[in-house]
Amino acid sequence: LGIGTSHTTATNAEGRRLHAVNPEEREEIIIAGQTQYICSTMHNVKQISAGNCYSSALKEDGTVWNWGFGTSGQIGNSASTTQVLPTKVSNITNITKISAGGYQELALDSDGNVWTWGRNKYSQIGHSGGDQYTPYKVNGIPKAIKIAAGSNSTMIVTEKNQIYSWGLNSNGQLGIGGSSSNKDYFSKVEFTNPENILTV
Repeated sequence: LGIGTSHTTATNAEGRRLHAVNPEEREEIIIAGQTQYICSTMHNVKQISAGNCYSSALKEDGTVWNWGFGTSGQIGNSASTTQVLPTKVSNITNITKISAGGYQELALDSDGNVWTWGRNKYSQIGHSGGDQYTPYKVNGIPKAIKIAAGSNSTMIVTEKNQIYSWGLNSNGQLGIGGSSSNKDYFSKVEFTNPENILTV
């Protein structure tokens, strides 16, 4: 199940896509005007995630497919336009987990590498440049086992049960102390008992 700002996505036992959407938001649905729609072109879906007016699906073969609002690069295939059908994300393989944020996305591959793309207004992609239209490998971070994309920030859990975060920090949401500056490079979140961390 994936819950976005204006739509919800779910997958059934057969690995097909099911949408429940706000009828006023036409850009993130595959056939406009349908409250629910089963996408017959998507099979073997392992995980789904919903961002702000866009959707993402991870298939069993490790490929990622996105559709919907794409002006900040969140579709992940160099395009900056809305995509009304599932579109394969470029240049990534062997993906095991995905997480759609506000207008950016995270993907985790089988080697523990973290890939990001989409909006980068608050450095949530993990670098200080502009929006990212194809997946960007975040360098220098330990091997990750879990990922989470927020509206404008990012968190990961490493294989040693450590949490790292980057992006918008206006309300201290990165957990690194202070609330005045955004972080374009990962920062470690300090915990008293990190062995008890289950997920982010």
